Amino acid sequence: MQKVLFVFLCLLISVVVMAQSRGKQTLQARMLTSSPKSVQVKKSPTAAKTLEVVIKLEKSTMDATLEQLKAAGLTLHARLGQQVSATMPLDAMDAVEQLPGVIRIAAHTTRPKVLSDVTRKDIRSSEIDGEQGYVGPQPYTGKGVTIILLDTGFDFQHPAFYDEQGNCRIKAVYMPCDEQGPGVEIEGMTLPGSYYDVPSQIAQLTTDNTYMYHGSHTAAIAAGTRSPQGFGGVAPDADIVLCCTSPNKSEDDPTPLSELVSNPSIFNSLAFVSHYAKQHQQRVVVNASMGINNGSHNGNGVITEAFEALCQQGIPVVLSVGNEGDTRTTLHKTFESDDDVLRGMIGSSFSLLEGYTFADVPLTMQLSLVRQDMDYYLDGSEGGFTTLWQSPVLDADSGSLLYVSSDDDETLAEWFEGEMNIGVQKGKEGTSLACYYQGTFINFDCRFELSIRSCQGTDLYLFGGNLDSMEREGYSNSEIFMTMSDWATAPDVISVGAYSANGIKRNLRDEPNPDDKNKVGDIADFSSYGTGLNGVQCPTLSAPGVNVVSAVSHYYVELENQMADDDDDDDDLDDVDLDSDNPNGHDLGRGFDGLYDDEPDGESPEDDDSDHLGPPREEMMWNGYHYTSEEGTSQAAPAVAGTIALWLEADPTLTVSEIKDILSRSCRTDEFTLASPDKFGYGKVDAKRGLELVLERLSTGISQIPDAADAVRHSIFMMDGRRVIGTPTRGLYVVDGKKVVVK
Repeated sequence: MQKVLFVFLCLLISVVVMAQSRGKQTLQARMLTSSPKSVQVKKSPTAAKTLEVVIKLEKSTMDATLEQLKAAGLTLHARLGQQVSATMPLDAMDAVEQLPGVIRIAAHTTRPKVLSDVTRKDIRSSEIDGEQGYVGPQPYTGKGVTIILLDTGFDFQHPAFYDEQGNCRIKAVYMPCDEQGPGVEIEGMTLPGSYYDVPSQIAQLTTDNTYMYHGSHTAAIAAGTRSPQGFGGVAPDADIVLCCTSPNKSEDDPTPLSELVSNPSIFNSLAFVSHYAKQHQQRVVVNASMGINNGSHNGNGVITEAFEALCQQGIPVVLSVGNEGDTRTTLHKTFESDDDVLRGMIGSSFSLLEGYTFADVPLTMQLSLVRQDMDYYLDGSEGGFTTLWQSPVLDADSGSLLYVSSDDDETLAEWFEGEMNIGVQKGKEGTSLACYYQGTFINFDCRFELSIRSCQGTDLYLFGGNLDSMEREGYSNSEIFMTMSDWATAPDVISVGAYSANGIKRNLRDEPNPDDKNKVGDIADFSSYGTGLNGVQCPTLSAPGVNVVSAVSHYYVELENQMADDDDDDDDLDDVDLDSDNPNGHDLGRGFDGLYDDEPDGESPEDDDSDHLGPPREEMMWNGYHYTSEEGTSQAAPAVAGTIALWLEADPTLTVSEIKDILSRSCRTDEFTLASPDKFGYGKVDAKRGLELVLERLSTGISQIPDAADAVRHSIFMMDGRRVIGTPTRGLYVVDGKKVVVK
């Protein structure tokens, strides 16, 4: 936002007061041109007299301005859009600034520098936490607010979770999959797992999961203590509570299919959150950088409703919207006749696929294992498919269910090693189907295929893994229209998409290098979106989620080093895959396949020696602990959670609806958000503008409801005490005990 405002001011200066052209330089350019010390890095007298710059030009006069730059003695290097790179003599600066076609002069270095924190600068939290200034009577850093993170892969001893005095900022840890510590008693019931809230107990904890570092990364984005390099969270003084949702095991010890289908740890963690919030006096914000693609996507799922319950309790819940924005995870079909069929191809190490009709209709389903003919790979032809195994036809009228294991089915075992549960049934919310399996295909060209039949007029929605046609004739296809997590359809949760705020990729081991894949300012291709079947639009808003540096569990780093030292091959590194195919079936983000790996799908750089990991880079270390950059909506969500913590520090009375109202009115928009409003939501989170609205509300006692129709959910009175029935007209009212302006 700063850059957009700066460009706007430069345009205004060049158009209205062209004679007063000073101020076109960026701060960095001015530092290099005004201070003698700033050019001491130049080794030769000749080099010291020039500066490498990037100049932004007026579009309408660009060609003429380029010629003027040459005449001023600049050596032009490359033009891209409205900008040109150049070597400029220092004594030409005044002349260049006088050119009316020049908008901005920015200095840059040819070697990418490790950036300290893209997120805080881009969302402007650094302008309210005292780092670059503050708004109102004091800096806001999240002090007195608790951020609870549901995740896995925490390094409890990382300095990101300790204050400057060496005190641990982690106030409590709940591990639903651990039985080594004391339990949690809630209203006469005991939550499974262990609860640690005594400092001496927490000091003894090491990590919840050696095979992941996702939780360390997201927690430090939300609330990490600032490192000497500037790595740190949005709310660096907030209290931290961690819910560790996964057991400590790798894919070498796979989760049974039954636990994939039924995973109570998330629900138990949410129950713990509710209990913890009631037992403590300060406000709580929840961040869950995870989600699932299967589910009804209408707000009625078990976990979805649990998240909504927290919102109804007054706890703001922030969720990553999902990382399948460029993947077909939903199929919709309206059956045109009683003979019509929906065919869908699915294939991965595991799949959790569900279908819903939301009506009481007949439905049958059959699962087949098919293999694509080799001609497809040899000559690029469409190729055919050979059916290798088929399940019986399951009928919803009889509520058919089927469990199959390769241990018991010799034909299936020739092509697939694993187990599956499939079924169809009718219920109160309509006819539904499910297909869950986990295992390994014997041949890479094998897939499972669904064939579903129903009656004319049936609307069927399939939600699940990657639904790929494989160019199969007769395959039922639909546009990518709904890719977000089922959990994001809870009406009052805050779902977050990811955009790029940084054009430099950097990680623990490799030299920083430019990111040629993502356009700075634009939404990430992987960022999910869509409108739920209950009308909830996702995402709510967006935040930086590409090339974001944050903390890493050193236990994971040690494991990775050990694997490399043992001369394991690339497949061994895949065994600690933290991408969407993780052992618990929850989407934990992108790019967590290895700390040396900048590619989101686990592909190592071309010049990387996969059998040898370089040492950690010194600038990515703090007191022996590690940092690296990653991408995903997992990285975007905690930036918003931290932002809300800052606002709650300023006004602990904010309700969930008021927080969402502030988000809707404070998010910034630009050319990218206007081009893709369905993917950005309200826009890009702006912590500073939101705080200004919070402080304004505190000073006036008046908040706003942007949509009058939303007021019907509240208790509304006119200023003279008369109750309002129905939707109020514009004006000042008392809504839920507070003064509100209805627009």
